[in-house]
Amino acid sequence: MKKAVIFDMDGVLSDSEYIYVEKILEMLEEEGIRIEAVEISDLFGQSMIHLCTELKRRYGLNKEASVYRDRVHELRDRHIEEKGLYPMEGAVELVRSLHKRGIPIAVASSAPLKTIRGNMNHFGIGDCIDGMVSGLECSQGKPDPEIYLKAAALLHTAPSDCLVIEDSSNGVAAAKNAGMTCYAFVPPKAVPQDISRADTVLTSFTDLDPDRLLGTEA
Repeated sequence: MKKAVIFDMDGVLSDSEYIYVEKILEMLEEEGIRIEAVEISDLFGQSMIHLCTELKRRYGLNKEASVYRDRVHELRDRHIEEKGLYPMEGAVELVRSLHKRGIPIAVASSAPLKTIRGNMNHFGIGDCIDGMVSGLECSQGKPDPEIYLKAAALLHTAPSDCLVIEDSSNGVAAAKNAGMTCYAFVPPKAVPQDISRADTVLTSFTDLDPDRLLGTEA
């Protein structure tokens, strides 16, 4: 059985991945570039500065990557202010159930630590999270395993005893590169990505049995 669970945040605990994707496309359209989300799905899971650096190179954008990052964040914040931010269906219940079982839980996200902490508190599960790691604290971004190895260290758990739940190809690769079991979370409306390295696929958290998730039930 697995002894600890590490969650990605956007698109896993927080129903926010679509917001980022939508606002990245909106930012690009402001720069005269119209593409489909699937064309940049290989960049999902990276920090926004890394993603915007690659967009700058790929599409010949002439401003600093930080300008595009800040614009995406501005558009995202406006969206959340107007429409709110919500957890993925069943995610809060799953985290609370794992916490009640005494399972150490971490969140490892490319988002800033302040955002991770704020979102977890907003969803009412901040007290269930034993460790939080931001990609901004890491020298290498996903798919490098650094962020997940740091999360395992915070939980005092060997990487092989950790279960990661991720939604991006880069995140799945990072978890597997760290020597961890990784379940890809792919809800019905997710942008198609290469998750072939994942150990299994979850399409919903609703009514998910924590014991089966951890491997304590056959």
